[in-house]
Amino acid sequence: MHLVLVPTYNERENIRGLLDALCAVPDVHVLVIDDASPDGTAEDVRGHVFFADCVFLLAREGKQGLGAAYRAGFAWGFERDYETLTQMDADFSHHPDDLTRLLGEIEKGADVAIGSRKIAGGSIEGWSLWRRFCSAGAMGASRLCLGLKTKDVTAGFRTWRKSFVETLPVLALKSNGYAFQEEMILVAEQGGGKVSEVPVVFRDRVCGSSKLGFGDIQEFFYTLARLTLIRRKRFVMYATIGAFGAVLDLGLFVFLHNFGLSLLLANIVATSCAVIHNFTWHHFVTFKEHDQTPHIALVKFVSVSLVGIAFNSVIVLAGVSLGLFPAIAKIVAIGCVTVWNYVMNTRVTFRV
Repeated sequence: MHLVLVPTYNERENIRGLLDALCAVPDVHVLVIDDASPDGTAEDVRGHVFFADCVFLLAREGKQGLGAAYRAGFAWGFERDYETLTQMDADFSHHPDDLTRLLGEIEKGADVAIGSRKIAGGSIEGWSLWRRFCSAGAMGASRLCLGLKTKDVTAGFRTWRKSFVETLPVLALKSNGYAFQEEMILVAEQGGGKVSEVPVVFRDRVCGSSKLGFGDIQEFFYTLARLTLIRRKRFVMYATIGAFGAVLDLGLFVFLHNFGLSLLLANIVATSCAVIHNFTWHHFVTFKEHDQTPHIALVKFVSVSLVGIAFNSVIVLAGVSLGLFPAIAKIVAIGCVTVWNYVMNTRVTFRV
């Protein structure tokens, strides 16, 4: 038997159709983990024709977060005789027809099968260019900072071999939002699990509203920083120096823009000052063992940074044109360019 874990909060418009589709798959049970949805999602689950047969409900008091919901669901599944445990959204972004393909990968020997949007054949439908860009940036940052091999590290459609996932510290994971997904992949790869990615088409929800909030975004990057601190000491040093440079960059940008400089000119001047600050520290501290002469390293660093400045400016202008406050657009740009600069400076500027 196989168990599908479906966290819900205000998914009444979707849940009955999803349960009907999943119950049509042979040997599948569904556990809905509901966080006291005010729209009556839990009542619809209890009223399903297969409730207590192949449909079960874990009702919790109050909205406690995605990670907490999955931990509760895994704990429930660990106590029962299932072969696999699948994570799945309730909004039909993950198509029930793809479940059998994930289960098939487990039968072939995978420890975890991921419905991936980031391999050949996988795609995303219904997202704006800005949302695609932010998702790609978060995913790229996670793979770089944590050294992950999996391509779609934030995918929420996953099937786990129960005997494998029971060996992982799932119930002890600290993240409690969407960052739970990246932390699960990290512990799976660290645990030597065989990860198989299956191409799927991810479709944006039609009914209901997204549960992704600013708090989830904050926690995602907090979790990324926490895990990176453990995994990547050099990147931590790089990011720390970069953070001081970012404060200099952001402070000068706001000051110069308020002083009267154009958005573009203020951005270029502020970022250029941050480049000089960062090179000095990286040359003497972060990559002190590199074999490049100072003047060659400076030329390479400036070249990489010029591309970063252009990239930075494009993101700022695009963000402002989409309605973001200039400072917020600048923060997004700094995060994206930090990843670019680290990759290029590690592989080109300060290579050993």
